Amino acid sequence: MSTLTPQGACLLWKPELIWLNAVSDAMVAGAFFATAFVLGFFVWRRRDVMFRGVFWAFAIFAAVCGVTRLLSILTLWVPAYDILPKASWR
Repeated sequence: MSTLTPQGACLLWKPELIWLNAVSDAMVAGAFFATAFVLGFFVWRRRDVMFRGVFWAFAIFAAVCGVTRLLSILTLWVPAYDILPKASWR
């Protein structure tokens, strides 16, 4: 059980604010995923593109940004801030 609170508590659990954040984050995530898809599709279909690695790197970056927006939606209700395992530096 986490001792942290979800972001919804900061919004005073007002449904209109919660849903405004959820819908806007979903739209931004959709835009990031669409950007990643279009870039990946473009580079996959066109073999004559220079610097293909840069395009793929940006497509992966856009997809990861979309995932962070989806995690922002999750943390509105669930305090899942430590969803990734902690790295051991020793």
